[in-house]
Amino acid sequence: MIASLPEPNALATKLRHETSAIRNALRGNWRGRVSVAEIRLQEGESLENALRRFKRKVQAEDIIKEVKRHSYYLKPGEKRRVKQALARKRARKKFRKEGSFAKDSRRE
Repeated sequence: MIASLPEPNALATKLRHETSAIRNALRGNWRGRVSVAEIRLQEGESLENALRRFKRKVQAEDIIKEVKRHSYYLKPGEKRRVKQALARKRARKKFRKEGSFAKDSRRE
């Protein structure tokens, strides 16, 4: 039985649509630095595998985080408050990770 393969044009369109937002956001030059993830299709590689590799590379290079950070302007005071809130969140998480061990050490 032959498995039905997806139409190549549909996969190419999917790849193009999923990367268009990233490419559009990266057109702006942030402090002289523009990072663009690029992959080359290997011979005989399906577009689905190439898309998977591309997504992994984008995630590893923190491109999405950079795009979201520059998607709108934060005043310096707002930026400071966000930074402090993230620090509090990390501290709470660290405290939870330590768990009961930290509580026991304070009792003694």
